[in-house]
Amino acid sequence: MAFGLRSFYNEQAGRVEVYLESLRAQSVEIRELNMSIHLEAGERIYVESACKYDLEDLIRLGKRDWLRFRANMAG
Repeated sequence: MAFGLRSFYNEQAGRVEVYLESLRAQSVEIRELNMSIHLEAGERIYVESACKYDLEDLIRLGKRDWLRFRANMAG
């Protein structure tokens, strides 16, 4: 198997998206599921997203989800 890790920043969604990308045409056997999949070069498998928030986003999300945030401004 030959895969590369590809990460992209999706500015509209405010997140980093991570994919495995097939570097060549290949078939992958998944024994636990008794299946085999074929991937062409360049095909991607979604792995994860990492969301990015600033303080205003966290406060807005907290209010929406009934949480309260306290900022410690001691300095």
